[in-house]
This record gives sequence, structure tokens and C-alpha cells, in this order.
Amino acid sequence: MGDIDDALDRADREGFTREPPRTLKGRINFLLKQLKTTKAVAEVLGVSQRSVERYRKGDRKTPPQPVAERIDTAVRA
Repeated sequence: MGDIDDALDRADREGFTREPPRTLKGRINFLLKQLKTTKAVAEVLGVSQRSVERYRKGDRKTPPQPVAERIDTAVRA
């Protein structure tokens, strides 16, 4: 059952009709449009709300690798 779920998730990611945002700021803003609040984005990414605000403002430009991967996964989902 896990293989089927993985294949469906991969098909959804590959079927992205628009190119996802490339910059960190763009990705965070994209997630904010979807989830509406910085708190909701922070919960999805597993970071603090303040970190999301810093990413959005541009104060932090490079998140740690695990956070960057979660951002990429959330944007593509």
C-alpha cells in the first residue's frame, strides 16, 4: 500500500502546472497564500512562527537543510 501512495504523491508533484517559486521568500509567500497564516505555515514546516516571518521578510536567506527540504516538499504538495 505504501508504494501506491508514494507513486500517487510523486505523480501529483510531477503534475504541477506552474513552475514552483524558486526563491525562499517566494516559496514562503506561496505557502502563506495557501495556508493563510504564518502560524499554520510554521506548523507544517516544524519551525517557529518567527522563523517563518524572518524567511518572508528576507532576514534569513538560507534555512537549515532539513527545513529547506520540508519547504520544498510543502510547496510541491
